[in-house]
Parts: sequence; C-alpha cells; structure tokens
Amino acid sequence: MRFSLIISDLHFGRYDLLHDKSVEQDFLDLITASVQNLDALYLVGDVFEIFMEYKSVIPARVPRFIGKLCELIDAKIPVYYLTGNRDPWHRRYFAEEVGLNLIKGVLETEIYGQKALLRHGDTLEAHAKIHKTINPLMQKNLLLNALQYGLPGDVGIRFAQYISQKRVAKSPHKVTGNVATHQDLLQYADVLFATNDYDFLAMGHSHIHNLSQHQQGIYLNSGFWNGNRTFGKVNESGIQLCQFNQGILKEMDWKKPNLAVY
Repeated sequence: MRFSLIISDLHFGRYDLLHDKSVEQDFLDLITASVQNLDALYLVGDVFEIFMEYKSVIPARVPRFIGKLCELIDAKIPVYYLTGNRDPWHRRYFAEEVGLNLIKGVLETEIYGQKALLRHGDTLEAHAKIHKTINPLMQKNLLLNALQYGLPGDVGIRFAQYISQKRVAKSPHKVTGNVATHQDLLQYADVLFATNDYDFLAMGHSHIHNLSQHQQGIYLNSGFWNGNRTFGKVNESGIQLCQFNQGILKEMDWKKPNLAVY
C-alpha cells in the first residue's frame, strides 16, 4: 500500500558529528526501505539545530541526508520542508538547488482524501510568551542579513551553534520532551478541530510523540527523531505512529479517520 511519511525534529548539529551520523544513517535506512511505496515526505521543522545559509556557503553537515532528498526529488517523490524555530533561516538553497518545497509557516493540503494542516508547533505555547515575541523578530530579513553578512561564514555559523548548545545544556526537557508544550499543542488541536473542518493535524516541536483521536479529527505529533526515531506514516486506511530503531520498524499506534472518540 502506498503511503507518506511525516518526520520532525531531526536536529542535525545539536550534538557531535558521531551522533549526527547515527541520526542520518537511520533516516537513510528508513527512506531506502520505504522508497518503492512512498508518495511524499513531510519534514515538519527543526531538521537542523542551526542552519545559517549564506549566499554561497552552507553548513558542512549531513551530506548524505541532503543527497537522499535529491534522490527522492529526482524520482518525482515530493519533499515538503516546513521550517521550525531552530531552522527558520533558509533562503534559496533547499528550494532552488535541492528542489524541495520549502514552507515557512503552515501547510494546508490534502493527504489521501483527508484535509490536513501541518506546522512545526512553535509559538503555540501559552507558557512561552518571550519566545513567541522574539522568534518572529529573529526571522526578519534585516536582522538575518546583519547576522549572516556581518560575520564571516564560519564564524557566524560557529557562533550560532555555540549559543544553541548553551541553550540545550540549560534545558533538560529539550532531550526528554516538554510536557507543558505537549499539553499546549493538544489544546491547540482541540480548538483547531472545533473551529475548522480539518481531518488531520500534524506537528512536532514538543519532542513528545502522540497520536490521538479527537472529536473531529486525528492529531499526530511525530516526536523527536534525533532522540527516539519516531515518525508518522499515513495511508488510505489511516495514520500510524511508528518507530525505526536499528533497522527495525515498530508500529506504536494506529488511528482510522472519521471514527468516534475511543
């Protein structure tokens, strides 16, 4: 049966190169195992911990990951990349050179006849008011130009990585998952389903995987690929929450569209 994959929070560059290679290899193995039946790939934000793109310089990370995306696009399998709070600063490289669909914000689409909304999920936390104010400012072109072109490429990228690593070290929930954010995203799903006719909502950001049946639709959080390799799988029959661990695919949960609440 044909299907599409939804993956978020790969966070390439969060830790050392050896860890990146492990995260990358599991992604490559999953896509290789899926490609014959794959209709589309959705990357729902924070693919990179930091991605500062200069006019002619890109960060030297995970070349095989980027190569695999190119292979999918060459095979006419569309790839959608929704930027997150950690990687909002993409410019032209992924859209023009790699050829994927780069989306800064929300994607409304139809997946196997289901009306779907996909977004990373940042700025939705009721408890993170400072983040909700600062993050949009950080994405403004004027500030981006000052950060990127005011510093040499290697210096700018290393400085951004240093700040990012300091933030991670101070926030244990960045690894284990943020329960407060998880609850805020669930509440957002309830409001969205109550006020719109979506059948399906997919997000990431909280680092807590979830597949839940709501009164009007299904909410998927694909979880924290960098840490536990969870992801979503959608086909004509329904939606699965899965885990890919050392080449072994585990189906964790499954929901069928248009069912009553369990």
